[in-house]
Amino acid sequence: MQRNLEQRRFARSSDRLVAAVRWRGIPPELTLGEAAVGLASSVCANLFEAGEPPLNKIEQLHRLRIRGKHLRYVMEILAEAFPADWRKVAYPALGDL
Repeated sequence: MQRNLEQRRFARSSDRLVAAVRWRGIPPELTLGEAAVGLASSVCANLFEAGEPPLNKIEQLHRLRIRGKHLRYVMEILAEAFPADWRKVAYPALGDL
């Protein structure tokens, strides 16, 4: 009985929280796809910047590796926001890198 009551309270509280969380800014709220593209673009720019020649120091290679990991994390977390053909091409290419 007590557990049932706690579950109902949790469900009501969760519903109120979800209803209260909304975009309040201008411009209009981005879609998941738009936000994913913006984030991936920024992370890609950081990766390309780290890949600028000359890459002849271990610190530079390490920075490139870390930024590549950041891009991989973005791609994994937001995979469903990207088109399937992009995932099929870009993710393996990043793995090759």
